[in-house]
Amino acid sequence: MSQTEEADIDTKHAAAVTGVAHRSSEELRKDIFAASGIFLFAFALYLLPAVQSRPLKETPEARVAVVAREMIERDNYIVPTMGGEVRLNKPPLPYWLVASAAKLLKGEDGLTLRVMTNATLLPPALLVACALFIVVLYGSLVFGRTGGVVAGLLLGLGQLVAVHAQLGYGDSVLLFTTCWMYCSAAWLVTTPRPGMLTALSLGASLGLGILTKGHIPVVLLVSAVALAAVRYRRLNTRKVILFIAALAISSASLWWFVSVKQAEPQAWAIFMKEASEGFSDANSGHIQNDPWTKYIYTLAGGMLPWTPLLLLAFVIYLTRPKPKEPEDSSGIILTARENMLFFAGAFLTGFLCFYIYPKQQPHYLLPIIPPLALAGGYLLSQFKAPGGFCEERLAWTQLIFGVLAAAAVGSFPFWPPAQKVAMLAGVNGLMFSVPLAVAVFAAYFYSARQWVEGKPLVGVATLAVAAYVGLGGWSIYMARQSRENMLLSRHAEKVRQELENLAKDPEIGANFNVYALSGNLPLNCFYLQRPVKSEKMLAEEPADKSKPDTARRVLVFERSEMDKILNEYDIAVKGSVYKGEDKIVVLALPSDRNWPAHVEQIRKSRKQKRESDE
Repeated sequence: MSQTEEADIDTKHAAAVTGVAHRSSEELRKDIFAASGIFLFAFALYLLPAVQSRPLKETPEARVAVVAREMIERDNYIVPTMGGEVRLNKPPLPYWLVASAAKLLKGEDGLTLRVMTNATLLPPALLVACALFIVVLYGSLVFGRTGGVVAGLLLGLGQLVAVHAQLGYGDSVLLFTTCWMYCSAAWLVTTPRPGMLTALSLGASLGLGILTKGHIPVVLLVSAVALAAVRYRRLNTRKVILFIAALAISSASLWWFVSVKQAEPQAWAIFMKEASEGFSDANSGHIQNDPWTKYIYTLAGGMLPWTPLLLLAFVIYLTRPKPKEPEDSSGIILTARENMLFFAGAFLTGFLCFYIYPKQQPHYLLPIIPPLALAGGYLLSQFKAPGGFCEERLAWTQLIFGVLAAAAVGSFPFWPPAQKVAMLAGVNGLMFSVPLAVAVFAAYFYSARQWVEGKPLVGVATLAVAAYVGLGGWSIYMARQSRENMLLSRHAEKVRQELENLAKDPEIGANFNVYALSGNLPLNCFYLQRPVKSEKMLAEEPADKSKPDTARRVLVFERSEMDKILNEYDIAVKGSVYKGEDKIVVLALPSDRNWPAHVEQIRKSRKQKRESDE
């Protein structure tokens, strides 16, 4: 590239930044008002599970809750533990946020289950709503208010983000940090002379990301910036220095890694194993049988209801007749285009990084949804010519999809799974599906009409309202179902009381281990409010066969499994067992048997039976 061409690019970039920076204060106030409005509406939606008193039901959110509670109880915020065992698989920021929320929410009764549940659900809801605020505000600055608001709606009301904003996953914290990181990086890359404040913002967001998911935000940032550098085909000394400064600022987060290493010498080995086990160990968990397609359909489903709209708009935009470039003396068009290219590249490189990693989970994709939403906001905001060729095509294709969607919803009661649910509920599915199908078609029809009139914001907002209502109804339904179906949460108080009674029994004493045969360890640790082990841990306990096994052990399992457990363990009912309609059994094992060896044999027999059945 010649010096003349470089100077011309710098001039255009300077004009672009001037166009953004000189927005009137009135326009900036409107941008902030729009971002604040979407923040509040989204936060209200995301907080519905807590308002509806939904119990914790997912393993990751229970794990976060248990670690945070033990941090408070032990007054140790450096070394995370779960059930008293050191847990260093993940950095501590999500635990710190839940612990802070718990301290704010607790009353005279202390860290009750309800307090810890709400403390676990609050940070993801708040931080994802904050991510929407950032997206709308930044998108409004560089794409115009329509592009910014559309980007916020795409991010906040997509199925994957909205669902996980209502779960206590640490990945929602990562979504916020990467959203902030990507916007800071975009300003650093697209601005001709960024300042130190940009490096500070980028460093702070990256540092918080490192405290959330270790190396993952670093990989995402470096890959996105590297692609942008390749596209520009030159290095800007000022930007390189600021990028290095941002990395230096983010390195402040390493103090925790150093501190935990001093407390637990094996800490770094655990970090390295966690980072590399997906490549080195096929049995490490979450390895998919369909790694080449899983993330493709996961992303398509996770972006609903926006997936068809974005795909149609992308195809139409690429195949449109090349328009005449308008005069851009203010630099606004160049600003928007440069940012769109950065966000599109950030999404593609991030998706590729996750795609080639063998461990695949839907929530792993959360950090790359913000740049996709921002690029999509720019794309949809371009369909603004009333009666335009592209607008007409988008309207017709979206209307056709609306007909198909309404037909699918209307015929849902005839699908075998829906028939089973309707039979169990004793309702006529058509009473719900037909009105819902009409509402779906009406929403798509009205939205399609807005594209014809060149009103992309109204078109997207129409579907957003429908998605908001649908997600709200789903949240209320899931909260009710969780309250009814989570046996452990419903019976936790009685189980804890029974365990206390066992501790007072002179034949058993207070020093016994609890083993959960139903559910998983994090949920059992959370609801029983004590360390809980698994059956596998019992089988792996060292046992000296030359000496009697005097350790006392208590099993906790669902009553529906009682006959099976008693038969496999070859014992009569001893110890304490719930009577009546209570669904959870507490059973003290007799101390006259070598239980580790016995349980190991039980597990081998189960495995052999499964293999023979297959």
